[in-house]
Amino acid sequence: MTEILDQEQLLRFRELVIDDVKDSSSQDIFEYLHQSPDLWLYTLQTLRREVELQLSCQNAKNKMDIYQLSASNEATDEYLRENQIIDLKVKHHKWRMSVLKFLANIENKTLYVKMFLSNKQITNT
Repeated sequence: MTEILDQEQLLRFRELVIDDVKDSSSQDIFEYLHQSPDLWLYTLQTLRREVELQLSCQNAKNKMDIYQLSASNEATDEYLRENQIIDLKVKHHKWRMSVLKFLANIENKTLYVKMFLSNKQITNT
C-alpha cells in the first residue's frame, strides 16, 4: 500500500493497530497491517510515545493529588485522610499495571514489525 492516506484513514489505521496490540484483531486485520509495515511501525512508535507521556503525566497528577490530600486543612479526621491516600495510590498502581502491560505489548509488536521489515528487505535483495 503506497497510497497517501487522509486523516480519517490514518485514525482508522491507528485503531486497527491498537486492536492488534490488544490482541483483539482478526486475521484479516493482521494481514492488512502487513501491507503497510512502515506505517504500522510508525504508528506503534507514536503510540509508545503517547503512552509514555500518559505515564509521566499521570504520575505527576497522582503525586499532586496525594500532596493536596496530605496538606488539606479540612476538618477531616486523619484516619479518613490516610484511607483516601491509600485508595488513591491503589487506583494509580492498578492503572499503571494495565498501562505497562499495554506498553509491553506495543514493544513486542514493534519488534515483530522490525523483524518483518528486515526479512522483507532480505528477500527483496
